[in-house]
Amino acid sequence: LQKNHMNKFSEIVKINDNNLKDVEEKHKKEINDIYLDCKTKNDIMDTMDGLFSSRPREEMLAIMKDSRVGGGGVLGFTLLMLLDFALLLDVPRSMLPQVLFVMPIISRLALTIAIKFFPYARPQGLGKSFHDYADRGAIFFATISAALLLIPFGVFVVLPLSLGLTVALIFARYVSGKLGGLTGDVYGALSLLSETAALFAVCL
Repeated sequence: LQKNHMNKFSEIVKINDNNLKDVEEKHKKEINDIYLDCKTKNDIMDTMDGLFSSRPREEMLAIMKDSRVGGGGVLGFTLLMLLDFALLLDVPRSMLPQVLFVMPIISRLALTIAIKFFPYARPQGLGKSFHDYADRGAIFFATISAALLLIPFGVFVVLPLSLGLTVALIFARYVSGKLGGLTGDVYGALSLLSETAALFAVCL
């Protein structure tokens, strides 16, 4: 009897495994998007944990690498999400689609510039390959791509673009002064902050 139960259990597990594989294949892009979004949110928490700790450089880097979340990370993330939510509520509904389209373009352009022009803080890491392979060609491609996507919106994007890039570069300079460079966590945090800055500019 026990053997029969075990066989039935094995069949159920096998069916569930197959179903999970089917779901993963069908929704691979959505799963990847959710992972990347969560990863970026985790980056802002790790970065805030390190910066708010007021420790020496090496200890800051160690805190940022720690998978646990501290009070500084929770506080920074919560305040940023509340600010984003409040700003989105202030955007006219008719403008919301174009605002949501423009924000990530500005943040990715700012991120590419920061990756190229600021050193990497660690001798190795997940973000170091981005820094090592970012050259003038990457800046040129990112700038042209952003221009082609943003020009159709006209003067509407001038202020969000200016403020998004300015905030991103000021933040990158500040963190680079603290850590001696940027890290993969800082890249994700910078991306979110530049999006928030662009959103804030829309609401002015």
